[in-house]
Amino acid sequence: MLHTATPVERGYVFPSPTPVQRVNGKWRSVEIVTCVTGGKDVVVADFPMYRLFRATTPLQTLHNVCEDIKWKGIDDRLLKYEEFFRETSQKSRSKDVLYLVVDGLDLFFNDVSEVSASPAKENLADITSRVIAERYEALASGPPRRDIVMSTERLCGWGGAKFCSPEDEARYPEAPTDSKYLNAGGYIGPAEALSEMISAVLQMKRTATGEHKEKGRMSDQYFFKLYFWDHQDRIALDYHQSIFGNFLEISNRPCESDFAPMCAVKPCCTESDNFRRFHQIFFSRYKVKGCAVWRKNNLPISWHGNGAGKWLYLLALDQLSVRCGPAANVTREQMPQDIMAESLVASSVGPE
Repeated sequence: MLHTATPVERGYVFPSPTPVQRVNGKWRSVEIVTCVTGGKDVVVADFPMYRLFRATTPLQTLHNVCEDIKWKGIDDRLLKYEEFFRETSQKSRSKDVLYLVVDGLDLFFNDVSEVSASPAKENLADITSRVIAERYEALASGPPRRDIVMSTERLCGWGGAKFCSPEDEARYPEAPTDSKYLNAGGYIGPAEALSEMISAVLQMKRTATGEHKEKGRMSDQYFFKLYFWDHQDRIALDYHQSIFGNFLEISNRPCESDFAPMCAVKPCCTESDNFRRFHQIFFSRYKVKGCAVWRKNNLPISWHGNGAGKWLYLLALDQLSVRCGPAANVTREQMPQDIMAESLVASSVGPE
């Protein structure tokens, strides 16, 4: 089915999708929002990160709110998000739209058609919109009803589990999985709710002093955590990673070094960044089928490779580059032909 391009206010936007069947009579469509500037051609380990993000994006409307700005610092992202959602929330068309906010340089999307009960003639964009809306409603419906769903990870902190004290850990509610802790790299909800949250986070950053200012200097995740702790009636966490998959893996054992991260289990150590084990970990826990990366029996909407999960993310991209057509096309354009040929041979042999 052909789609007609629709003009938008800013950034790169795919043609608008056909309306999806409303979930519980509530949502008309799902749109992606990200912030990437000066990084559209970023290459890591021969992979064109933003181009892979776009190539695997099943939803056809993508707002890159930072495409045309000159990057000045980490606050730029939230400032542009605040502007976008403030303006968007004032438009009547946004009232029945879900906005999926994700990082654009360390994330890819899954093909979720295998887990959808949608009609056979429905296209991938509409299938994905339906699955996202269904999973969002399952998490947000409560009780109590919470308009925002945020991603989670297995470390309390960010990146290398920095800035998480026992007091911080104790402020998190009990969780049904070990993916207990908020990750600010992904969240979904209506424009008005996201606008309120982002404005509040920015206000906390502007007025922070002392310890709070220091903890939030390198990452805005700390202030998202503060907001969540004080507004648990507004935010649901994706404990089962049904929408936001995260490659960061841990084990219930002490680290060989003095590193002692704060996790839901004790003792705890990260293992997705263990050079001696991450290859075995990936192929024992993850399976790549076409354009879908499964973790055991779970197929999230997206996969995020932040912090200690970066190596598994790169292994997944390596597998997608030879098994998934859209990912293979953009990788082939970037990678020399001889290297790509070697990758194909290695993939056909499989892991030892």
